Amino acid sequence: MAKVEFDIVIVTFNSLRWVDGCIKSIEKQKNFDLKNINLYFVDNCSTDKTISRLEWWKKRNKFGSFTIVKNKDNLGFGKANNIGFSHGSSKYVFFLNHDTELSESALFQMEQNILSSSKNYAVWEFRQQPYEHPKIYNPITGETSWCSGACVIVLRKVFEKVGGFDEKIFMYAEDVDLSWHIRLEGYKLRYVSSATLTHYCYESAGETKPIQFYNSIINNLNLRLKYGSLKDVLRWIKYFLNILRSQLDKKLSKWTLILYFVKNIPLLPHFIFWRFRDGRLKKIKVFEPHFILFDYETTRLGAFVPNDEKLSKHPLVSVLIRTCNRPAVLREALISVRNQTYKNIEVVVVEDGKNSSEKMIKKEFGDLNIIYKATEKKVGRCKAGNIALELASGMYLNFLDDDDAFFNDHIETLLRVFQDNKSCNLVYSAAFEAKVDTVSEHPRYEYYIKGFNNLFNCPFKQRRLLTSNLFPIQAVMFKKTIFKKYGGFDIELDNLEDWEFWARISFKESFIPIGKTTSVFKTPANPDEYIERGKNLENYYLIAKRKIKNRALSIS
Repeated sequence: MAKVEFDIVIVTFNSLRWVDGCIKSIEKQKNFDLKNINLYFVDNCSTDKTISRLEWWKKRNKFGSFTIVKNKDNLGFGKANNIGFSHGSSKYVFFLNHDTELSESALFQMEQNILSSSKNYAVWEFRQQPYEHPKIYNPITGETSWCSGACVIVLRKVFEKVGGFDEKIFMYAEDVDLSWHIRLEGYKLRYVSSATLTHYCYESAGETKPIQFYNSIINNLNLRLKYGSLKDVLRWIKYFLNILRSQLDKKLSKWTLILYFVKNIPLLPHFIFWRFRDGRLKKIKVFEPHFILFDYETTRLGAFVPNDEKLSKHPLVSVLIRTCNRPAVLREALISVRNQTYKNIEVVVVEDGKNSSEKMIKKEFGDLNIIYKATEKKVGRCKAGNIALELASGMYLNFLDDDDAFFNDHIETLLRVFQDNKSCNLVYSAAFEAKVDTVSEHPRYEYYIKGFNNLFNCPFKQRRLLTSNLFPIQAVMFKKTIFKKYGGFDIELDNLEDWEFWARISFKESFIPIGKTTSVFKTPANPDEYIERGKNLENYYLIAKRKIKNRALSIS
């Protein structure tokens, strides 16, 4: 039974169409005692029948408590949530949008994650469907820079400590502000991909919502004033002027945007002087916000690639990992496999040399289906890869180098493409290149937020593939029949073997790209190491290019 009690705060405003689905989904929670749930609905002066419907639900209450707060005016999202928070007393407060429906195991999954989190975590965010929020997170730890207010749980004492949502922010970005304020106090935030809900925030993929557009731009300025530097503010002015000069979507109006800005002017002193109270200035000096245009973080491609369609089949997928005497590095790769939302996975680990990682694997990853083999004598990357290909029994195969990582939805996303395209044999997704100083046994979020500097996101063109590699090895998933038909890696190569492999296959097969960033390709952050790596690759580039050219000539 449930060990955690939640106060769930839901702000409503003309929400009649959503109320039934939202409450029903909370009633259907499995492995969670409904008496450990206290509902607090705060209505922002609805003019439809939202209140009467809530009162009907209150009469058949199955929860610990059911409270309805009626505001006389629309007080905004943040202030209404603060009011709902003030009525409860549970240790954990769940702020939930009215237009959502929880999956049946959402609260149980979140409870397990909260109980296993270290004491420095104070915020936990659910995974949204059908469109996952595109901001980045650490694929190993789940740590993220801010959490969406649509579906977030906050430790009550921490929410009280920071004073709740900033009530001067009427709508949009109040969740970023809350997240950053909590981080200023030394706490961490976690993204929990195993706890899911459906959020009906867009009627169609890529939809433009004017209110979100206007508020997001203005509040981006407000947060730059609170947390950023003078350069950040000046950049906002530059971006704002560029928008006024550019062509907007037909739904949007430049004059309306200017009106929003004018209305915000009286609030500017609040945001400017906020940092000078309660010793915040010292904390802000060590806090590094990431303003990117009008966004607050590096984002992954594929915001509107749907993730809510249940897979019709669940074939075995083999993840192939080559390693060599660095179990601390391998650990991170295996954790990223453990974190996958798709679970029917076989992991084939081939160690080039002595079995230095075997003990760690047995001790820490007994929950994974792992086939481990050490070659004892050094055989090289290509032979190790071919051994892994032979050992794999999955219908689909995906390499993962021991120093790279999958985002949590990598396998699910690529596998869905196969099921939608029966004739497809190879699929690849976009990938970040992250420059990393070191790889430790305790990975830090800073590796991921500071290091992203490149994005592999190329449409497939065989001519381009014959001259340079279009994607890192972990970005590609392929059917095992490909290996049986074309063989494995060329053992004369000890680098760029994947490029020669893909090029050889491309003479007969097509690769289907999917525009979503699902993995991380790590490279050295140290300039000297990066240059040395490049020189090493140059030597193998000439060998691989010669082989590809000879293959092309023989076929033509």
